[in-house]
Amino acid sequence: MLIGEIMKKFKALVAAAALVASVLVPGVAQAAPLVVPKASWPVCSETKITYCIESATIQSIGSVAEPLVWVASGSAEAGATAAAVAPTVTTVAGKALAGHWTTPTWATDGHADLGYDGIFINVQPANPFVNHLMADVVPTKGGATINQANQTDNANFATSLNLDEIISFKVRTGDIIPGVTIGVGSTMTVAVGVGFLTFTGTPVIVAEASSARACGNEDGVAVANMNQLAAYVIVENDDNGFGVDGLTGRMNVTSNGTCEMSTPVWNEATGELTWKASSPHFAKDGVTPNLGIYRAVIPAADAAILFGLTDPKKAASALTVSVANDGTNKVAAIKKVSYLRGNIIIEHSGFQYSVNTFKIKKNPKYKKFAAMKMRTCKQTKPALPGANVIKQKAGACPVGYKG
Repeated sequence: MLIGEIMKKFKALVAAAALVASVLVPGVAQAAPLVVPKASWPVCSETKITYCIESATIQSIGSVAEPLVWVASGSAEAGATAAAVAPTVTTVAGKALAGHWTTPTWATDGHADLGYDGIFINVQPANPFVNHLMADVVPTKGGATINQANQTDNANFATSLNLDEIISFKVRTGDIIPGVTIGVGSTMTVAVGVGFLTFTGTPVIVAEASSARACGNEDGVAVANMNQLAAYVIVENDDNGFGVDGLTGRMNVTSNGTCEMSTPVWNEATGELTWKASSPHFAKDGVTPNLGIYRAVIPAADAAILFGLTDPKKAASALTVSVANDGTNKVAAIKKVSYLRGNIIIEHSGFQYSVNTFKIKKNPKYKKFAAMKMRTCKQTKPALPGANVIKQKAGACPVGYKG
């Protein structure tokens, strides 16, 4: 996928949906608005210490994680790295890039088999008017200059990333407080720290649509298929921010339905949390149905805030999860709901597109939901962005707060 295309999709995502924050009492507004760089973020250095990419690793499944090094386009290292790589798949040079993350043993370690010799990690706001972040992993084609590696038979689209590799990268995010993450991948997790986020995920097969119309019926055909890895972070402390005060910032939704993938929408009146994901029904060949994947990770503390579920081990019986397909009008229950390492995990895969709506709500048969009680959380480090004191209903205090 071209970087500009994914940005257009996320721009539509910002305008289309929001987490409704009326469930909580808002804290005192911060004094100054958050402002982050709008251009693609650089690699961290001695002079660039925030809003930058600190490090990256790649790991073939079953192997150890390998640290990657940054090689700038036009440098002597760029030419030397390219000469050492002999990919078995041919790619063509696409958009010029500032450089890439790679390793001198990229080819010998088996990373070059799909025709790219490194990755470019593009982190920047989804459009010039918001601070919500997009992070896109782009395959690269090295040489004296470094370019995006594109498909030979469809030169407008990037070649596929390896489905059997785990890519991780750490981004220094300054004053940003994350709300919820939407991932494009088979898996996507985000480690939240004060001043940084670490993204870790595996690529997923994505069907590209020529327009949104191709995703709204059972006849749509993809113009390209490729393996992608990307993420979108809704910033909690943005003037146009989305989110619910008091959430941990670790909630994430992962899917390959990028055509109209939405942010989570919270309906306080019905107690329902919903997402949408869509894709053309058929692959590029016009015959093979595109199969979908959906994974939601809801931290136990967030489930307590949203649903009053204080015993997350009972999630399978306390919550009802369903998926409705707009093309067939079929509604199916999702049975795979589990609790692992402090998170409620909801998974569904192998379904067909066009537009699918996923809904999580309380099971009326479960009688042990806790009443929402107000809680006061105070900043542990007043220098952090946001209000010094916030009030919320149930759940743990957010990162940087204690109460």
